[in-house]
Amino acid sequence: MSDDAAVPPIPPAPSTGSVPPPIAEPAAAPTPAASPAATPAAAPAAASPASPYAATPPAANPYAANPYATATYGAPPPASTGRRVWDVVLTVILLVLGLFGMLLGLLMAAVLPLTIADSGGFADPNLIAGDQAVIIISHLVLYAAAATVSIILLVRCKIAFWVPLTAGIIAAIIFWATFVGAMIASGA
Repeated sequence: MSDDAAVPPIPPAPSTGSVPPPIAEPAAAPTPAASPAATPAAAPAAASPASPYAATPPAANPYAANPYATATYGAPPPASTGRRVWDVVLTVILLVLGLFGMLLGLLMAAVLPLTIADSGGFADPNLIAGDQAVIIISHLVLYAAAATVSIILLVRCKIAFWVPLTAGIIAAIIFWATFVGAMIASGA
């Protein structure tokens, strides 16, 4: 008795309706007996069942051209390390203009009592000294902060033109508010 005759065949699994039944492979055709008249070229090849993966070409290796390349899945693309030339030029121009604006503000603060006296007002020395201090200190601190932050941002290749621009706007607001306040307080 052989081992194949002792093992009963496995019955198919019951169908639930949601899973299609498996596709049965065609039975192999019996091969004809080899005769001296038949040659292998004359015999038709037996048709094998088509595999769904046979038509799919093998995946190309994207790194075949460079054997030293490694896959970096999920990594961000390398950032551009180039500087923005327009930002550097504009920041330097605004810092130079800010330097002249600061020096002009310091000069105007120094001659503030003369300006008020020439306009016909009474220059109270205590009031004018406080106004002069506000203008001088604010201009010095704003320009030093703008120059420092701008240089740090330029070194880090970040956009920096907005720093001296913002500092100049704040300095102008402080200057004109203090100047007009001193003129109003002196009665000019």
